[in-house]
Amino acid sequence: LAATLPTAFQPKDNQSQTQVSLTLPPGSKFEQTYALAEQARAVVMQNPHVTLVYTAIGGGAAGGNAFEPTGAAEARKATLSIQLTERGERPRKQVIEESLREALRVLPGVRVRVGLGSASDKYQLVLSSENGQLLNEHALKVGQELRTLPGIGNVVSNASILRPEVVVHPDFARAADLGVTTAAIAETLRVATNGDYDQSLAKLNLPERQLPIVVKLRDEARENLDLLGRLMVPGARGPVLLANVATLSVESGPAQIDRYERQRNITFDIELAGQPLGKVQAAVKNLSTIKNLPDGVAMAPIGDAEAMQELFASFGLAMFTGVLCIYIVLVLLFRDFMQPATILWALILSIPGAFLALFLTRSSISMPSMIGIIMLMGIATKNSILLVEYA
Repeated sequence: LAATLPTAFQPKDNQSQTQVSLTLPPGSKFEQTYALAEQARAVVMQNPHVTLVYTAIGGGAAGGNAFEPTGAAEARKATLSIQLTERGERPRKQVIEESLREALRVLPGVRVRVGLGSASDKYQLVLSSENGQLLNEHALKVGQELRTLPGIGNVVSNASILRPEVVVHPDFARAADLGVTTAAIAETLRVATNGDYDQSLAKLNLPERQLPIVVKLRDEARENLDLLGRLMVPGARGPVLLANVATLSVESGPAQIDRYERQRNITFDIELAGQPLGKVQAAVKNLSTIKNLPDGVAMAPIGDAEAMQELFASFGLAMFTGVLCIYIVLVLLFRDFMQPATILWALILSIPGAFLALFLTRSSISMPSMIGIIMLMGIATKNSILLVEYA
């Protein structure tokens, strides 16, 4: 019976709050994010179980809770905090979140994540490798196969969407001949496109404060390679045109690179959509792209999946150790080996009863249920001691 029960680290919650996180492609402007956030808000408000929606744009680099900014704010991210009706007036929160996912599929060109983002709402799959290109290629195949799993919610990867960037290829021989260093090239481009450091900026003195004066090219100039090529770079023999010592081109690159245990990694956040964590984890491990990982790419456990494995691995040992300690104490108290065995015989009926209760209530084996089983063992042992003592 215990083998047929679903497994999870934390049981599903039924709070009256949830969130919708929107992530637009790199380079998106505030106006685009605002328009999509308003479109998403209109879709969410059509749900009869939604009473209030609060929208915040620029929720931090983590893209999670707008009230807990864990990184620099980005105009391409928005968070919709949603208040639901009371529990007795609506279905479970997971049912409402699934309907919101289906309704928000109409939003074009945006990553949508539904839920508060807590560890109990998702399963995290981490692929790590030293070979970034191989990791990206295989992660793309894994992501496509993950989205074919039935019953799960959205699958979101932290693999950065490629964004256009200006790449500078220095001509080292020509630069050395003219006395131009790569540091001088980088410094010239940085000051021209982003401005100088604050401590190096000129200041405008006002009666009560100082205002820094930033001088840089317009944002549109970053797309004009001819204009960037005419920038003057300091050299040993005088200023030199940037185009004479380097080649500029527009290419694509990741917005950020993530590492796990010093290896490049890609993390997939798989929304459970009310399904048990153990069921989703087993389905993911049976995927062909996971079974046949290429050499150099490994899967690392993280989050609730890792904690659940450690919990189940140590729970059996903890139960055996606890029963053994109780038996030793009872032997010392009763000065007999048979009476303690008679007392502990009640555990044989109490533990199967706990699993039967979980089966009848359609609950999963989780950390709270494990704690409850340990408490049940203590109560059953105490009652048996009283029966034997006063019988």
